[in-house]
Amino acid sequence: LDNNSYTFWHSQYLPSAAEYPHWLKVDMNEERSIRAFWIVNCQEDWATSMPKNIYFEVSSDGQNWTRVAEVTATSTLDKQIFQLEESVTATYFKVTFTSSISGEIYCYLGELGASYNSAGNRHLNVTLGSG
Repeated sequence: LDNNSYTFWHSQYLPSAAEYPHWLKVDMNEERSIRAFWIVNCQEDWATSMPKNIYFEVSSDGQNWTRVAEVTATSTLDKQIFQLEESVTATYFKVTFTSSISGEIYCYLGELGASYNSAGNRHLNVTLGSG
């Protein structure tokens, strides 16, 4: 989200760890034609709780969601691209993590994004959550 895979998002762990599912909601600030979603796992050696089962949803209003992909990620440190069968148009997307590769309740992520056909503003607003 900040184009630096050595910074990371971590699911809630204080004051107590939240259990799955964990999610991120992204406001792309304008309607986009999304072709794929992608993630980069946290690059830190200690980050063992990488996401495994993931689903992606899209929305035009940030309230009503349509699931467009369910994927299984791997423990690679490389970018993982999840191509959609057909492009979808949305202003928001939401990624939900339902399990980790290690089986821990935490989730770490280095980067997240969508591939789309638009040259507009690249600033994204992100909302985080668990449960």
